[in-house]
Amino acid sequence: MKKFKLVLGVIITLAIVGLIFFTDIGQPVGDFITGQLGSVTSLITGGDKGPAFGVNMKVNRDALYGQTFKISNSTISLTGVPSYVNLNLQTVSLKEYQVVNMVIGNFKGNVVLNKDGSLSIVGETNYVEIDNFQFTSDKPKKIDMNIGSNSFSIDNFNSDKIVLSSASGSVDRIVDQKIDSASFTGKVEMDNFAGGMRLTDTTAEFLGTATSVKGDKFSFM
Repeated sequence: MKKFKLVLGVIITLAIVGLIFFTDIGQPVGDFITGQLGSVTSLITGGDKGPAFGVNMKVNRDALYGQTFKISNSTISLTGVPSYVNLNLQTVSLKEYQVVNMVIGNFKGNVVLNKDGSLSIVGETNYVEIDNFQFTSDKPKKIDMNIGSNSFSIDNFNSDKIVLSSASGSVDRIVDQKIDSASFTGKVEMDNFAGGMRLTDTTAEFLGTATSVKGDKFSFM
């Protein structure tokens, strides 16, 4: 019995070795295995993301209130009145109600749109510009700030999913210079967005690419 198991093991091993070089149709097994693993991976992950298309979505600004966006290697530009700015564990001295222009480079962290309309920015950066003041560092330093801002933008802004529950606005899908447009009121979802976001007093604009944008009465995919 032991001898039989040994022989069977050798046969199975040789069969596997044979498969390493060719499938039953003479196709190199490397390609075969790659294809099969790809199929299995698709089953596990749900397949590849759909093709991305150009998107320009505008919504009411307060639809974003309460949202937290996690970003990385981004540049933030804004104008407003800071409540406080803590940089490298030190408070930046500012006049009360002073309107400032700010640039935060190579930022990694969270941007929160608070329910009162202000912005909280917490993370790390190696470049900050506040009017004529500049801070640079070889290594990222902590930044923690809150600001009432009516002009705000982020570049290199990526998000797997953006869900806005009480949104009102419009969206353009751009494919091969063809534009399809839709208006919406209510819930809107956008998947795999990559691009930039800009806020004004009343609106928020997302300009970039996405793989899906859906509302109650439309679906762009």
